[in-house]
Amino acid sequence: MNSSERTGIALLAAVAAFILGYLGYRAVPGNAYSPSDAVYWSLNLFVLHLGPTPGGVPLALNVARFLAAAVATYAVIAAVALLLRDRWDAWRIRWFARKHTVVVGGGSAVRVLVDTLRAANEQVVAIAPESPTHDGSALRAAGACVLAGDPGEPAVVARARLGHARRVIIMTGEDERNLESLGAAVSVLGTGTDRPPVFHVELEGVDAWRELSRSTLAEEQRVPITFFNTADRTALALLSAAALAAGEYAPTRVMIDGSGPVAVRTAVHVVRRALIAGLRAEILLGSARGVALREALRRDEPWCEDVADVRLLEPDSTRSLVAFVCDAPDDAIALARGAALARELQVRHVLVAVSHMRSAEALRDAGLAPPQLGVVSTGLDRLTGEMLERSDIEIIARARHEDYVRRELSRGGTSHSNPSLVDWEHLPDALRESNRRFAESLGALIGALGAEIRPLTHAPAGGLALDEPLLGNLTRAEHERWVSALEGDGWRLTTGEKDPVAKLHPLLKSWEELSDAERAKDRDVLRGLPLMLALVGYELVLPRRAT
Repeated sequence: MNSSERTGIALLAAVAAFILGYLGYRAVPGNAYSPSDAVYWSLNLFVLHLGPTPGGVPLALNVARFLAAAVATYAVIAAVALLLRDRWDAWRIRWFARKHTVVVGGGSAVRVLVDTLRAANEQVVAIAPESPTHDGSALRAAGACVLAGDPGEPAVVARARLGHARRVIIMTGEDERNLESLGAAVSVLGTGTDRPPVFHVELEGVDAWRELSRSTLAEEQRVPITFFNTADRTALALLSAAALAAGEYAPTRVMIDGSGPVAVRTAVHVVRRALIAGLRAEILLGSARGVALREALRRDEPWCEDVADVRLLEPDSTRSLVAFVCDAPDDAIALARGAALARELQVRHVLVAVSHMRSAEALRDAGLAPPQLGVVSTGLDRLTGEMLERSDIEIIARARHEDYVRRELSRGGTSHSNPSLVDWEHLPDALRESNRRFAESLGALIGALGAEIRPLTHAPAGGLALDEPLLGNLTRAEHERWVSALEGDGWRLTTGEKDPVAKLHPLLKSWEELSDAERAKDRDVLRGLPLMLALVGYELVLPRRAT
């Protein structure tokens, strides 16, 4: 039983006590109490004061006084418990919150998010406004420390110890409140925070999300911020599942059954992945939903038809297709559409977006799911990984590392001589953090180039072409930033091998002291910038003087 239910029961008990008290006082022998007197003395029962009852206490009044005493006692205990609960949470946050995740918002979606984070052993602090339907008890039951209050107020947000947090996830359910909460949180960080948390901010409005996401990469910022859109994250989850099923990064021949925001974002990601792979995507559309999707693409993403073939489905054109089913009214309809595509059109794989996995599991248990049918949950418990691991910062950080590994292996390096030459999942945390710092610094680098970024609408450039003086200056500045960032994280210079556990690095030295080979590696990083930006959907536009 949650707090709201207990409060409702207490309220009913209080009403019953008052009514019984009134009836009891009116029934006192001798008609001793007028209606107004009965009301007055009934209210006094809640302060444990029984009025005079000549001739004895009627049964109704006797029940009322004990019921009122129970309600009053419950109220006192609840008030004390509330005070102690809030003090306990505040004490835990003050003394033990380190490298924690701050979640801003309330409701069922945030509860699912907290459950998911706690299952991964994350320490969670939740900032949630109390309301009649939400008092934080569900979040506490999930293992979060809860701060009640308006997340748009800096004084409330400051209690979450943001300066010690690892990340902040803001999803109040309203874009405007999300931005207000972001402003309040950034204002309390101050300028002296060595390593501010990464902010993940939900924006349901696609236009606002796209523009603010572009700004976070193109402009230098004091704190790292990444905006996410739920429809876009669902589309990324569908593409990830398709890549795993088909064994290819960019399935270029697809069918999309749907016409809503997830379908649009899925089409955009298919087209962009094909561009990055140097291919032309083919998107086939079936039924009236396909016509609606083509109209939505022409309205919101008109460039897609310039670089991809977007056309209606034709007979005998479905072999080797990867199909996506999304934006269905409910899971049953989505699964029915997916099963029909798998059986009737003989597509290679069908990926269906569902809200709950239980319905899909029931279909499989009954033996009704075709083998090529795959299911992707749009629930927040499943999308949390996409939201955090597929943020722009994380994707660019991974891309930089993968490019570094590829180049070093081509030069004859090995994982035995260089602990960085492993995949991202096995990379030591300190080295992952260094790559994230690079991703967060792109705004300053783009500003130094005098460049801008735009949504990717054609194949990305093969490499960043700059004249040597400018490339040299930028490379020097990037090396100095890298040295400063590592030293700020506790790394020290060594004459031996790189040691990410002890945070020792032989290249923490001035630009002048680097060998030509090491300077060349830094130049390679900058040359790979167009591809890194392409992976998150942007192209770098240089001024003429820089080309």
